[in-house]
Amino acid sequence: MAEPRISVRVPLELKREMERHPEINWSEILRRCIYQHLQKIEGTPHKFLEVLEAYKSDIERLWALHVYLSIFPYSASERAYVLKTVKLLFGNDSNSILEEVEQELQKYFPEMDYLVRDTFLELFENSEFIDSIYHEVAKRVASASYNKKLGVWLLEKFVQDSLFGTREYISPEGINRTYHIITGDTNAKIADELIRLGLMYVGFYESRAYSHWWYLVPGYALDFLSAFKDQHAEFGWYTWKPDKASVRSLLQDAKVLEFLKWMNGTIKYVEVYVEEEKVKKELNEAGLNINYEDFIEVRKALVSEGLLIIDYSPHRRRVGRRASSPAAWIYKIPPESVHVLGEVISAKLQEIS
Repeated sequence: MAEPRISVRVPLELKREMERHPEINWSEILRRCIYQHLQKIEGTPHKFLEVLEAYKSDIERLWALHVYLSIFPYSASERAYVLKTVKLLFGNDSNSILEEVEQELQKYFPEMDYLVRDTFLELFENSEFIDSIYHEVAKRVASASYNKKLGVWLLEKFVQDSLFGTREYISPEGINRTYHIITGDTNAKIADELIRLGLMYVGFYESRAYSHWWYLVPGYALDFLSAFKDQHAEFGWYTWKPDKASVRSLLQDAKVLEFLKWMNGTIKYVEVYVEEEKVKKELNEAGLNINYEDFIEVRKALVSEGLLIIDYSPHRRRVGRRASSPAAWIYKIPPESVHVLGEVISAKLQEIS
């Protein structure tokens, strides 16, 4: 009986390097690697559960373990992101907690790689152990101040179109800017407050083209945000926006309609460092009956109602044939708000007809 075949994708540069060595049996190399990895994870579920059982009554170590596995630091700088997250979660005296977790992992998994990490993390997030973290987040949010709950409400808007399913990544610049527009507090860092609540972890993305902060919203946090939306009153957040009646009222304002014409869709990019100049120019060229001061006022009203968020697209360096691109603010109407706007406009059209 013929052996089954599998296909493996590799980068073009790697394929070219492989072709320079026709004397090597790459299929055999791949078979050995697969076998070695299978040997490495053999029996590891038992070890995973042993670690989790040891941590189940210690929320700080359990949570620090989840942070570590989620970020999985391979360098001193990445470890700093783990430490910053743990400090925001538990206070400045948290280095010892992280060190204990690292020592434990070194003891059980001295050669942990991404394969082992992914297996461990998947087991963790599909076990009852993750419930302890979820319930701690729920307690923290329930007792949080109004402004922190405002941040939770905003975060739900940012992850509505999550593409990752079990986790999401967002730019802290975006959610901080959106929060500033509502509150007027330009010094507040709501992203850090959301980490303190347990809804995000610090992260940084680095490649040839990009270098920027990239915060992780773990799977349990996505589950909590969904529950927060459905049961917001239980957490002391008594009004959910967007509200159809409020949206209907907003759409009666001609300036709001002019703003939406400027957007010309659900997403609009505006360069960060020339935002005011760019917006003024576009308003003028489109012949819209709204000045920049009114634009700012309408933007705040739409953001406060949950109809608009301001996300962030980082600067891209020139790499290869692709040109560089400047950092940009992304004016975005979240999916739920698109739906609400559609219902309100549809109802208005029916009234007219």
